Amino acid sequence: METGWIPAKRPYGVLSRGDLLVRENTASYETKPARKLTYEDYLEIPEEPGYRFEILDGMLIKEPSPSVIHQRASRKLQRILEDYFEETDPEGDVFDAPLDVTPLEFNVVQPDLFYV
Repeated sequence: METGWIPAKRPYGVLSRGDLLVRENTASYETKPARKLTYEDYLEIPEEPGYRFEILDGMLIKEPSPSVIHQRASRKLQRILEDYFEETDPEGDVFDAPLDVTPLEFNVVQPDLFYV
């Protein structure tokens, strides 16, 4: 992480702590095309710390773990959604990652948040 003084406007991905600037390093995304993968293939992928995997249209996607800023925003949004749905549809549930969702044969995703 880099630290320094905060500019007048903070760019995306910058966390403010008083007058201190904290910028998270970004990680690159990787894909490994081969054949169309399925959920059964997904279950065989070994865990790798610092990354999560999804399958989109049969292609394996390796993504870096979400940043601290992303996790804070997701947590706040989850609280808002839980409060809202508690009032409007108390039988439903809000879930957060990691939880596999397989909407199609060649897709396995882990949405940040989803409602059922």
